[in-house]
Amino acid sequence: ILAWESALESSVAALAGNAAVGFLAQTFFGYNLEEAKKKFHEGGSDPNNAHALGKAIAITAVPPWSICLVCYIVLHWAYRRDKDRLARSVGSIGSSSCSSSSGSSSGSLTSAKE
Repeated sequence: ILAWESALESSVAALAGNAAVGFLAQTFFGYNLEEAKKKFHEGGSDPNNAHALGKAIAITAVPPWSICLVCYIVLHWAYRRDKDRLARSVGSIGSSSCSSSSGSSSGSLTSAKE
């Protein structure tokens, strides 16, 4: 499951992440591509374009990771409860099978647990 999650995350990031940064930088934060080309050929940089790119990268990184943080917090909180619930259900299955079976098979079940 982690391999699928990682593959999906990386694929979406590769396909949508770069396009989203460019779109946000140009549309909302004032990145000027022509100015960037001119400055690049002159060997300089434009601080306004750098700030626009920084803001766009922050917008595409911080909200998704904040959502992941919330999900991981919920998983961390739920893990112990799920683990205890599983232990109780396995324990109740083991005890009901021991009491309903014959003495020889319950002895083998007990030795398997030890």
